[in-house]
Amino acid sequence: MNVLFAVWELDPFFKIGGLGDVARALPGSLKKLGVDIRVITPYYKVVKFGRHKKRKVAKFQMVYADKKATIEIWEVTHPFNEFKAYFLKNSKYLDGVVSVETWGFFDKAVVEILKQNLLEWQPNIVHVNDAHCGLIPLLIKLEKLPIKTMLTIHNLTYQGKTSEDVIKNVGIDPRLSQALRWEIKKKQINFLLE
Repeated sequence: MNVLFAVWELDPFFKIGGLGDVARALPGSLKKLGVDIRVITPYYKVVKFGRHKKRKVAKFQMVYADKKATIEIWEVTHPFNEFKAYFLKNSKYLDGVVSVETWGFFDKAVVEILKQNLLEWQPNIVHVNDAHCGLIPLLIKLEKLPIKTMLTIHNLTYQGKTSEDVIKNVGIDPRLSQALRWEIKKKQINFLLE
């Protein structure tokens, strides 16, 4: 079984809290059980590779907010658990979390990578973590990709509520938004409800 684990932090490269620990430990345990698991995360400016060798495996463009954006995919082998980890680099959206636009951009980039088979590897399941990755299942469904998805919520406090402009920038018709059916006055989406 092939699993892509989409997450926002990965110990020891970059970690804020417990999610970084989970992103290291769970894929490591699944790899020991024979799962071909790989992790995908943003390549923030603060990511530290240390002595671990990284290599650029692809570069591609996609449209976000009606403009072309270039993304690089960097690969490194996790130093403790030996699974492959992919870091997505884009100076405008992925250098750091400056707004919820970062989430929408990352989610679209992950699905574009799968759509174009840029890793020359396809997952059976994409395991997304928290609101940050909440649009990935909807995008996979809209693209009609034959990939199952699952969502793990580590912190329910972070819902990813934001303006509907984010899903417009991703390229999703706001009429498809589940949250907008309830949030009529505020016109907000919720990454966990999409």
